[in-house]
Amino acid sequence: RAARKALSSVDLVQIESVGAKFDPELHEAIVTIESDDTEPDTVVDEIESGYRIGERVLRPARVRVSKAREE
Repeated sequence: RAARKALSSVDLVQIESVGAKFDPELHEAIVTIESDDTEPDTVVDEIESGYRIGERVLRPARVRVSKAREE
């Protein structure tokens, strides 16, 4: 608890990922998944949380990203 309080005092923010459009500045795509239900380049799952302080990314979120089905 003390660590979270200290980190929040320096404006540490968890990067919101699931459902967001993939942004290489905020996300690291670990896996791509073919999907008919989701727009291509949408984050469908977060493997590891990412964090930033203000506008500076400390660690990008590691995510799974949708792609169009190949025919």
